[in-house]
Amino acid sequence: MAEHDGQHQTPTEGSHFEALWKLAGELGNSWKPIARSLGYSEAKIENLILDYPTSAHERAYQMLLRWKNTTDQTACNEQLCRAVQKQERLDLIPLIVNVTRSGPSPGGVSGSAELNKQYFIKKLKNFVRLKMSKLPLVPWITTECINVDQVFANVQLLISIMDAYFPIKLPLQSYNAIFTDMIREDEGLIDFCGARILMRGRTGSGKTTLLTKYAYDWAMGKPEALLHNYDVVLFLPMRKLDQHSNLGQAVRDHMLPSERRITPAAVEQYCEDHPEEVVILLDGYDEFKGKGLDQADCGNIVKMLRGEWLTECRVVVTTRPGRVDDFKDDYESYRHLEITGFTATDIDDYVHKVFKKENTPLGNKLLAYLEENHLKEGLACIPLMLTAFCQLTKWTDGQDFKYLNTISKLFDRLIECMFDHAKLKTSRDVGFSGPDELVLELGKVALKGFLGGVSEELHFCEEDFTCCSDKKNVIEQGLLIGLLTRDADSRIRPQTLEELQLEGRTESHRGDISFILKSIQEKCAGKYLAHLLETGDEDSFTNYLQKVDNDQRVLDFTNILVFACAASMEASGRIVSHVINLLKETQGKNISLYLSGQLNFKFCQKTQRLLETCLQLNFESKSEGQFNHLFNSLFGVSGCVRLVEMSSYVAKALGYLFAHAFQCKLCREPEDRCVLSVRSLQLICIKLDSSTQFREFLNCYPGTEEAISEFMRKSVSQRDLVSVRKKLETSERKIPSYLDSRDDLTFSAVAPIWQEMSQQEMQDFSLGLVLSGLEESSLDELVLNGVRADRKDWDVLFKMIQNDVFAQMTRLTLSLNDLTCDQSAQLATALTATPNLKYLKMAGNELGEGFVKNLPPMLNLENIILDKSNMASKAMVEFTQKLDGYPCLRKLDLRRNENTNDQVIQSICDNMRKTWKELRLSLYEVSEGGLQNLQTSIGVSDGLTHLDLVHSPIPDKVIQYFASALSSLPQLVDLRISGIPSSTSQEGSPCTEQTVEAFTTEMHKLQHLKFLSFLYTKMFPKDFIKMLNCCQKHTSLKTFRFSRPYLPSGPDVETECKEAEAKFLQLWV
Repeated sequence: MAEHDGQHQTPTEGSHFEALWKLAGELGNSWKPIARSLGYSEAKIENLILDYPTSAHERAYQMLLRWKNTTDQTACNEQLCRAVQKQERLDLIPLIVNVTRSGPSPGGVSGSAELNKQYFIKKLKNFVRLKMSKLPLVPWITTECINVDQVFANVQLLISIMDAYFPIKLPLQSYNAIFTDMIREDEGLIDFCGARILMRGRTGSGKTTLLTKYAYDWAMGKPEALLHNYDVVLFLPMRKLDQHSNLGQAVRDHMLPSERRITPAAVEQYCEDHPEEVVILLDGYDEFKGKGLDQADCGNIVKMLRGEWLTECRVVVTTRPGRVDDFKDDYESYRHLEITGFTATDIDDYVHKVFKKENTPLGNKLLAYLEENHLKEGLACIPLMLTAFCQLTKWTDGQDFKYLNTISKLFDRLIECMFDHAKLKTSRDVGFSGPDELVLELGKVALKGFLGGVSEELHFCEEDFTCCSDKKNVIEQGLLIGLLTRDADSRIRPQTLEELQLEGRTESHRGDISFILKSIQEKCAGKYLAHLLETGDEDSFTNYLQKVDNDQRVLDFTNILVFACAASMEASGRIVSHVINLLKETQGKNISLYLSGQLNFKFCQKTQRLLETCLQLNFESKSEGQFNHLFNSLFGVSGCVRLVEMSSYVAKALGYLFAHAFQCKLCREPEDRCVLSVRSLQLICIKLDSSTQFREFLNCYPGTEEAISEFMRKSVSQRDLVSVRKKLETSERKIPSYLDSRDDLTFSAVAPIWQEMSQQEMQDFSLGLVLSGLEESSLDELVLNGVRADRKDWDVLFKMIQNDVFAQMTRLTLSLNDLTCDQSAQLATALTATPNLKYLKMAGNELGEGFVKNLPPMLNLENIILDKSNMASKAMVEFTQKLDGYPCLRKLDLRRNENTNDQVIQSICDNMRKTWKELRLSLYEVSEGGLQNLQTSIGVSDGLTHLDLVHSPIPDKVIQYFASALSSLPQLVDLRISGIPSSTSQEGSPCTEQTVEAFTTEMHKLQHLKFLSFLYTKMFPKDFIKMLNCCQKHTSLKTFRFSRPYLPSGPDVETECKEAEAKFLQLWV
């Protein structure tokens, strides 16, 4: 493609190349029919037109040259003469003699398949050094390029390894480890790297830059280069290829465009003869113009990708995820890698690389903004987007960040800066009065690309811009400002403004124009969508909006809808109403189950994303409460908002919703409908670093226990378990100690779910962003589970409680918040302003004597849960002595407090009430004497339905003492007894035969018992079988749970368990 690399160089005088050039100049309009006679397909002719749109002479020359280089020299004369005679161009016959004569080619190449290796390698390396060594630091400023080593930053690569039970993703140690075999048999990890690698990654994730880095390091001879030991590296952008493309010709066209000494046949022959010396890098398969890999009529590049040619050559292919399925028929032949972009550390390194020395404070401002708005995880991890943030910081000196509190404002400012920068950098008139005018023109094309056809379109030809008021000017100014980019001969080579001008060019019909970022295309599309409604074109607006017709398309086109809402209040009203009504229709049941905490964990993430989208649309539109009636219908009659693992951006959107709970000046609905009727706010942050946190996760996500149990019911060999364990231990995150210390079966059942959910963890959001809106709320329930916050935010919340903001609240959960004793004491004081409180949970926080002292009497309190609160035994005694202050108490939960001893048990016995329904205690330091006291007193609460006596160092004694107490608890529905999950407990005594006999005898008197659990408790085989038989005969019992690691050994036990598991037995982790 010489045209794009400068002026054509006339071949050496007297050579047959000069004769070929002269003949090409005489073909004129006959070149197409002559090309057909020489065997060119219509597709190849079209490619010539696309590659050489302005020079007919060069186009004809390339056509003849390619034909000659792939044709037997002895047949050239006859074929060419026949072709020109067929078109009645006898005047060309005299020119053919010099063209078709054969002889030694310059550079030592004799014949089409002979190659001077050193000359070939030298030319390839020169191309890489000259054409690929520099990259634009900012994608839309292609004249300001720097060396690839200066712009390259480490990116994370994950390798996917299929296992018998689930796929496992492992991080590569280095971006230079893509060819490294994984042979760690002791860990169950064996993955040999074959000749093919498929590297997937979303737009802008760094795929092209990484391949460029590989090629550049090779060309520079760096000893640490991935390709250091390979002689030949071929780099091809796949957007230049189609299904008929052949490797040799593609290399000639892209890497050696002016080279006459090396033929396509010679390139291919070398690859066939020396496959171990060659690496082929194919960049951007998603932009490949071919129709997949299953075409019968195809060139050898498609055959190579199908594994039918050059099977021993190393081939690395990059693609966006959307076209991975093209490789499904040969899936196992490829090593599958995912390039995820930058990690948080990589982002910091890149920003510090861009902002050095005196500019360091600017970089720090940018990093603080990204951190505060949680943009590291969503946007800045994409290298292309991070460059945009860096450039915006440079242009504005970091002054604008405090005003950019919405995504829409961020992109508005980015486009304004690009527009202003273009005016400063060029003397040319940008042609539009402001960025809005150009964005609207581009929006016509952008919106059609997303919603105008069957599939999403990201690449456009000039004809697609016909809908604009001035096609030529819109394209030119889009390129000038940097909103558009145009494909040139090589994607790697920077494009100058002059190369992008349209003067003197015939119209291109190929899709070589695209928006510089997909987000920019979405911005233009959203702006134009809103403009349609504002200008009265309601039919077009409605037509486009109705194409967002299912929940997945809501997620796919969220950004377009967000930008449209930000552009017009009228449009936002229509969009928010459409989306919420659509979600109620298609996802109403799942949303209802999710908000009530009953949706299976497999469906939770998508459901929450849909809820977050609605909040985002409301926030970006700045509706001021205008859509409250729509959110009331979304949250249902319960009026519950429940979000798990949300970002600070979503926290801002949620705070905005609450801040306008009553401010509905613009709402056209009746006043009572415009008031936000949310009654319950549940914010949950799942951390999986401790067993307590994992237990909270199980409580938040129904279905996880069933998934674990299902795995454990399967017949899994010990060797497989070891293999699974080793793979998971090598995965992305360090396995927490509470999980790593478990046996292989337990570990292998739980760890996959832990791995999946830990990937959804986010950094703590700013609680203050939500609290700012709660002044206007009217909540009955507040749940902050796992939420950590700055001390000032907790102070604000406690002051709000004390100032009667939550006077009508009936339920309060503050769990796993890392509250100190002083903070919990402060909260206890504030609770005097919540006289209606019925439910108080303070699990996983430090509760000291100050909390107990300040806790006021609460006449309506029915449930109090203080588990895992690290209370001293003295504090627990003082607390239980205050139970008279809670006359309506029905549930008391003091589990996982390790200081529970005989004195605490005695105080509980002294204050036990007949009204209690649930009693949950841990017995860490309780002796047989304490157990005897509890057994004697438990009958006072003869209405108990749930009783937990767990974490005892002597669980066999707990069963023994409470066997005789069962008859005094006739209403019991749920009974749980356990030892301590440690080696100490496992070495304890098993239940005696007499204990089991006594317990099973009394158990039959419990007519309402449905759930019975013995964990970390030992039994002899015959006694365990007796317990199973008793459970099976019990008329009301649905589940008997027992620790799998504590099962007695023996074939009889295995047989009985297998049958019982299908009915009522749950073997637990």
